[in-house]
Amino acid sequence: MSSPVPGIEERRPLTEAADLMDKHRTFHLGVTKGGALIGLVSVRDFLRPVSIDDF
Repeated sequence: MSSPVPGIEERRPLTEAADLMDKHRTFHLGVTKGGALIGLVSVRDFLRPVSIDDF
């Protein structure tokens, strides 16, 4: 993983996260809330099957 880790605020859309991963040529983004790291999202999270019941 590169340093510093590119990040995205928790309420931003997934399409923006995908664009940032592409822009920074990374497979992971830090997820932040108020500037504090609260988690990570990876490109694999976009590939996980989603059930219609999840919505």
